[in-house]
Amino acid sequence: MAFSSPTVKPHPGTQLDVLSKLKQLHPLAIFGASSHAANTFAVATYCWLIFRPIYRWIAILFLWAAVMTYSRIYLGVHYPTDVLVGGGLGVLFGLLCYRLQRFYIRRREEKSKSAGLL
Repeated sequence: MAFSSPTVKPHPGTQLDVLSKLKQLHPLAIFGASSHAANTFAVATYCWLIFRPIYRWIAILFLWAAVMTYSRIYLGVHYPTDVLVGGGLGVLFGLLCYRLQRFYIRRREEKSKSAGLL
């Protein structure tokens, strides 16, 4: 996991006996940002930036991302701070991807104009 630091701490669910129901989870986790939160907020941010001129309702993706990340807390897999950090990093990564895409498109259009293709 790219966001992890070497600090090992118990899952929050170990105190609530949630992990006994979820056998596939390990009792220890590496502290760091939630990758679920980072991924869902990155997708929501990127899609919102791309499709907002066409689909006004596209902001509903942030509700999906929030519900998905809340489930990490509810299941006892992550602490709230892990989810907040992951969500913040996801928004930044979604914005970065959007900016890189816009830069690439503008650069390609400039090259096409200078070559007389457009």
